Amino acid sequence: MTALSAPPSFAEKTRFTATALLYSGLAAQIVLLLKRSIQESMVDAITLVLLLVITFTGGYLGSRWPVFRRKNWLNRLYYGFLVSAAGMLFLVMALQGAYHWLSLVTGVAISGLGQGIVAMAATDTDRNHHAAMRPLSRILLRVAGPLLAIVVCLHIQGQFSGITGFPYAFALLVDLALLGALHAKITWADQGY
Repeated sequence: MTALSAPPSFAEKTRFTATALLYSGLAAQIVLLLKRSIQESMVDAITLVLLLVITFTGGYLGSRWPVFRRKNWLNRLYYGFLVSAAGMLFLVMALQGAYHWLSLVTGVAISGLGQGIVAMAATDTDRNHHAAMRPLSRILLRVAGPLLAIVVCLHIQGQFSGITGFPYAFALLVDLALLGALHAKITWADQGY
């Protein structure tokens, strides 16, 4: 006897899409920051990635406070993606001209906070539903998405000589974050929240 799985809910599809966009952008951001910072010094690379991890954790834990939990999860997802896009925009501006350490740190911190908010909004432990896909398919998609984002960002960056391609690669990450915000906003409007 085979058991039929229930069709995935709209919320589950939205959460899966949000986490796929989040992991893709986060992985590509880490690789681009490492590649850019290693050209300056190894200490800069470690510092920026550590800052990203700390602010991601801060955004994740900060969005667990009761003040933020009162908001709808789609609302938190939307604003998290917007904050992440704002941070990435700082990174684009910092890398557009000369190497500005303060703008770079600000961009990494803001994008990390936004990505932490998205991660908290996309994960909900109180869900009681069946998985939309088999676990192996979910894992493959969660690995393939970030790998594709990394390859595309590195390809964009590699099309330019020296460091001039980094703003264009980070601009793609701004687009990914804005796509996540748009997807959350459309889902929010469709659900009538």
